[in-house]
Amino acid sequence: MQTKKRMICFLDLDDVLVDFVSGVHNFYHLEYDESKYPYDFGDWNIFPLKSSSLSATEFWANFTERFWSDLSWIKDGKNLLKFLEQKFGCENICLLTAPMPEMSSACVTGKMRWIQKNLPKYSRQFLVGKAKHYCANENSILIDDADHNIDTFKSSGGKAILVPRLWNSKNIYAHDSYNFVCSELEKI
Repeated sequence: MQTKKRMICFLDLDDVLVDFVSGVHNFYHLEYDESKYPYDFGDWNIFPLKSSSLSATEFWANFTERFWSDLSWIKDGKNLLKFLEQKFGCENICLLTAPMPEMSSACVTGKMRWIQKNLPKYSRQFLVGKAKHYCANENSILIDDADHNIDTFKSSGGKAILVPRLWNSKNIYAHDSYNFVCSELEKI
């Protein structure tokens, strides 16, 4: 009798558990209200901010380690994590986050501090890197808010669910992203 292999859940941080977009707006003292989303739906492009003349390099250079470590939970992040822990077990969840910009030490260290402060039980269950698809296999699933991460993960042999946010292709479900993800997980 063949035993079923366990499923490993790779879970993104930024805008899945952590409220990066609101954090950026707060950092730059810009108003942000999802009900009045100031960008194009389905397109993650918040820099340069519409009311700013910052270049992309200037935009990213301002984020210190403290910026990353002090970001807030996103509104449905805690509930989503609790659901995933019940479904997969804590031991089968690995936080998988990309550094922004390319391997910024402030970003990586800040994210590690965020994990230690908010999710200490995952302080030894995380990976940092842009190539999330390297973790893909038939027994893995990625939960992420970026269309390109979902697409490359699936094409590399993994399962994946896109967390609906206003900036991705599932933006019409962004008002109820928690229930959308839970429903999609039940199909797997």
